[in-house]
Amino acid sequence: MHTLTGAGQHTHQFAFKQMENAALIRRALFSLLGKPRDENPWVVIEHDSGKFVQFAASAVEPLLLVLPWQPMSEAEFYKAAAYFKKHAVAGAEREMFDLEGKPTDPQFAFNMTFRSVEVATEVALGIFEEIYNLPRNVELAVATSWET
Repeated sequence: MHTLTGAGQHTHQFAFKQMENAALIRRALFSLLGKPRDENPWVVIEHDSGKFVQFAASAVEPLLLVLPWQPMSEAEFYKAAAYFKKHAVAGAEREMFDLEGKPTDPQFAFNMTFRSVEVATEVALGIFEEIYNLPRNVELAVATSWET
């Protein structure tokens, strides 16, 4: 989508929103990596539709992307299996934690560990695009355990 801004100049809102989402995610993930482990810090990147990607990490642990099967439709689940297979990751039933860090019943999820914020950001955006079928310029929100 282009918007006319004065004497024939165009602003590419698509590219701007895509860069804005990436910057928002990067900022949250860098902050997450600075949090103490005992605070059980997390980041959730969410779309208005309720589709989300979540990360856990701390100052002493790498980024862990957790994509549980619950918010996905059956078609999205199969897309997720194919997407993560490209990254050599298989889903599994895993112990999950609530917002206070207390264990809940095991749930099936796709987990992926990252040492790079850049790669984690790209994978998160890829999930919204390839699994949830949302355009890269869609508006995303970021919630964190330290700002709730």
